[in-house]
Amino acid sequence: MYRIKYFKDNWKLIIHLLFSTYHFGVNNKYWELHHSIFEIPIYKRTPRRIWRNYKMAKFRVLHCYFLPLKIAKKLFPRYYKKDTLNE
Repeated sequence: MYRIKYFKDNWKLIIHLLFSTYHFGVNNKYWELHHSIFEIPIYKRTPRRIWRNYKMAKFRVLHCYFLPLKIAKKLFPRYYKKDTLNE
């Protein structure tokens, strides 16, 4: 249930990080001169790369503290159990 609420609130950023779009999530304006640092050309967007982006997002959430720890535990409970830094 919490994942659905989080997705509704942050759907643009999630799509941007999974599909490596140019402007969609962080830099949402097409007239900006600078693209996102996560961008890749459309011909390189494969299911394998999307899966890797998903796994990298989980890593960033838990180990780089992109989200508060309470939210990270709710979003990825099984992944968090594997973490060696459990409280």
